[in-house]
Amino acid sequence: MRAFYQPVFANKDFNLTWSPNDAEASKDGTLAYTFGQYEARNGKAISRGIYTTVWRKVEGRWKVVLDLGSTALVQPKPQN
Repeated sequence: MRAFYQPVFANKDFNLTWSPNDAEASKDGTLAYTFGQYEARNGKAISRGIYTTVWRKVEGRWKVVLDLGSTALVQPKPQN
């Protein structure tokens, strides 16, 4: 995975931002999830969508277990 994404993140025109809407942890504090919106820019190209990340606490630090994203569906403009 690192080898696949390394050129993407090395690209100076690429920028990824995300904004969590909510987060929740399990009662025992070992698992959690966050979800919200993301925006990826590569030069003039912009992709927006939603994401969910699942976290696990390992030796006192949160580690990503699963990270999913889906581009937002664009609703067609109504015809007059």
